[in-house]
Amino acid sequence: MISVNARHSAFSLVELIIFIIILGLAGIIVMPAMRVMSSSANQQNNLQAMQLARGRMELILQEKNHNGFSGLTDPCSSGPALLCTAPTGFTINTTISANWNSDTDFKEITVTVTGDGDATLKTVVSNT
Repeated sequence: MISVNARHSAFSLVELIIFIIILGLAGIIVMPAMRVMSSSANQQNNLQAMQLARGRMELILQEKNHNGFSGLTDPCSSGPALLCTAPTGFTINTTISANWNSDTDFKEITVTVTGDGDATLKTVVSNT
């Protein structure tokens, strides 16, 4: 008499389904953590963009204090300066309006930073 005592070592369908469910649950747990990390990096880029905008605005306001209201310009528009170079991944644009709400005694300054992070700063300066 021959006795069959051989066992096959393979996965059953139930074991395979349980494995797939466990992987799915692990993915559900990991995905929110990945989104938080991505959101944190985006917030860091936006913070850096805001700091760049604030720095450019301060340069422009110092230029106003030095040259007066009529000579108000972006010091970075006349040529590249060490302080005016934007880091890789960022672009800084500045607009200075000739008047604000049709009043020539006021000018609106807008500094916009785009790229890896985004920020916009606006201010109004007067002739006094």
